[in-house]
Amino acid sequence: MSQRDEDFYKLLGVERGASSYDVRAAYLAQAKLHHPDRLATGRTSESDARIRALTHAYSVLSDPQSKIDYDIQLDIHQTLCNAASSKRAESRISAVIDIDAFELLEQQDADVLHPAAPRFAHPCRCGNRYAVRADRLEQAMDSTTHDIAKQGLLVQCDGCSLVVKVTWSEDEVHDKPD
Repeated sequence: MSQRDEDFYKLLGVERGASSYDVRAAYLAQAKLHHPDRLATGRTSESDARIRALTHAYSVLSDPQSKIDYDIQLDIHQTLCNAASSKRAESRISAVIDIDAFELLEQQDADVLHPAAPRFAHPCRCGNRYAVRADRLEQAMDSTTHDIAKQGLLVQCDGCSLVVKVTWSEDEVHDKPD
């Protein structure tokens, strides 16, 4: 994901967990709002570019596998941006940790925004933890973007700017529960 890419969720005006119905409704509303026939100025290069961007965002977010791949890329991009914004000249991976070293959190310790999603955690040297939701881990393992599957999943500490790469073996990909 390059810096010039817009966040497709923001572009369409939907939350990240939006349903396919909500994504379609937002796309149609935005397309109607920015359609050249509806603009007082008529067709311009800006309106054409906006319609193309909306159509591309919709095509990515409406396809389940493309959406998974996009979400993973967005997570990586945001993790790296967060690390860079914390006064680090370049983001560095502080450690490579196998998923087996993570422990499954009890449900009451799980994510408030995703209460049903189990999370795995590993302690950080700052006293906080690296936490990753099980569904994000499964998405990364299932990803058709082979670079992501080979490089692992980047996870930032909940309390500091350290980033670790979470890895897994091919056996874990094949043995994971469906």
